[in-house]
Amino acid sequence: MGSSTSSGNEKKIFISHSSKNKNIATKLQAYLCKHLSIAETSVFLYENIAPGAKWSQKIQTELHNSSVVVALITKESLSSEPCKVEIYYAWVSSKLVPVLFGYITHNNLEKLFKPLSLVQCTQLNKNDAGLDEALVKLIDGILEKLGETNHIKKVAKTSLRNALKTSIQDYNNTLRTLSIGDYKLVLEQNGKLVLCEKDSTVLWTPTTEEARVAIMQDDGNFCLYNKAYQESEDRTDKKHSHNCIWASDTWRYPNSPNAYLRLDVNGHLAIVDNTTHNCLKMLHPEGREGSYDPNAAHISLYPKNTMELPPEQ
Repeated sequence: MGSSTSSGNEKKIFISHSSKNKNIATKLQAYLCKHLSIAETSVFLYENIAPGAKWSQKIQTELHNSSVVVALITKESLSSEPCKVEIYYAWVSSKLVPVLFGYITHNNLEKLFKPLSLVQCTQLNKNDAGLDEALVKLIDGILEKLGETNHIKKVAKTSLRNALKTSIQDYNNTLRTLSIGDYKLVLEQNGKLVLCEKDSTVLWTPTTEEARVAIMQDDGNFCLYNKAYQESEDRTDKKHSHNCIWASDTWRYPNSPNAYLRLDVNGHLAIVDNTTHNCLKMLHPEGREGSYDPNAAHISLYPKNTMELPPEQ
């Protein structure tokens, strides 16, 4: 498949993505240009918009002129109104090839963004064996929208996986980690939530039971949930109390509905009131509320946000 210099015949690909997923988008762009013999200018990323150009007008023009819109579906893109507009336009115009990352699956698409539940999606949150098959389906979907046939299947299992695997792993790691300075709170692959130093020395862990999701609830509780909770379409807190394997028990504290989880550069892990920024409960070091420094640099997990392992295959 060769690149055409005629604007009327040129096949264009638009990659819709959040700025936080730029690494994956650029790797995919490079692969498509190389193996589909498409000019780099024919695979559009919004980062390619020239300084001084009218942003929204350029986006609209590129969407209109594209033959296919490859949408990287992540928690970040579904929190971005511009991304959702691009996805909706691509769906309406039958140009959409959606690719799911992280903990987003077919099971929770209807609740997250209904148009996506009405089309076939490719999941790139799989293990190595499943990833090979998923990448072949992704390329097939792109080629179908372009109206092309190609030998691309022969190279997809190696070169595309090699191009994207590290980026996918790095992205999945961000979904289960809070990190600042020399400390990180991580939901490990074995389902154990641990606060540790950079040398992996464990400072705190609330339970040895296997968790799939850690969530800061809007009732003030920081909770760990099991596989049944992760796979459910409705994650209403009260409905899943039996699937909760550990909780901070801060729901009963004053002002707890405004609370968030906070890890600071001193390694202090706390539930904090979002209005007064007072410490409601110190998880580590346990019971040391007096050591809390409200001015310390920190990273936070706000209500309804999660740390989550990719779905099991």
